[in-house]
Amino acid sequence: MKYLLERDPSLISVADSQSHTPLFSAVFRGSSSAIKLLLERRADLRALDTYGNSVLHHAVNIEKSSIIKLLLDRGSDVNRQNAQGRTPLHLAIVGDHSSAVKAL
Repeated sequence: MKYLLERDPSLISVADSQSHTPLFSAVFRGSSSAIKLLLERRADLRALDTYGNSVLHHAVNIEKSSIIKLLLDRGSDVNRQNAQGRTPLHLAIVGDHSSAVKAL
């Protein structure tokens, strides 16, 4: 990934049909190192998918506390509501993701 971003920095903001950027993909895979690399390269932490979910919303669903903390430390908005009006904390509670609730 580092090589590709060095060759073409615009790849950092390429999105798929659901508006998922490489940062979303790194979160889906639970890859802290890829997330750090993308954030160092100025990936948009405020990007939203077609449902209004941020990367923090998705991090809650994979229940990886270290990634949730990393995103929060880098400035992810814990109060951001998706298209249904749900915050990451709301999703964590409804989904019974206790480790995510604690991390938030």
